[in-house]
Amino acid sequence: MSKIFPTIYILLVGIILHPTILLADPESNCSAYSNVEQNNIKLIKSIFVKLWETGKNESDFSKIYSEDFIFYGNGSTENYVKFKRHMSKNVDYWDWKRIKFNDIFAHGDKVIARIDVIGKSKKGKVYELDSMELFQIKNNKIVRWWETSYPDWQQMIKESGESY
Repeated sequence: MSKIFPTIYILLVGIILHPTILLADPESNCSAYSNVEQNNIKLIKSIFVKLWETGKNESDFSKIYSEDFIFYGNGSTENYVKFKRHMSKNVDYWDWKRIKFNDIFAHGDKVIARIDVIGKSKKGKVYELDSMELFQIKNNKIVRWWETSYPDWQQMIKESGESY
């Protein structure tokens, strides 16, 4: 019994000091998050439902991304205009078979997510990507998006024949 007590004590202290560590389930709206953090998580989850399609419609795109938006992905930097163009071409070229959130956490204006993606190019090649995403949100719009994926999505684009 004396060996179990320290473990239980450490777990309880962990929950008290940082409840989101143990309670942040990617499928739930963790009650440890503020309303803003919960809304930020919902925003990020929602963009992956029709992520690339928003590039086709300026109205939809401008509801999600701030005019001073910048995307940093595997060494590429894209501003609002370049990213919108990137997304509008992406929807025509790729069939995204699966986008799965393995983890998603929020703290203040930041959301971080670990995602698995399976996509098929129009040429028929299937790609599986593991991706880490970090977002900064301001006034309910995404202002920064940092992404690291493996394999590198830029290499995937070159191999598939897609051009931007």
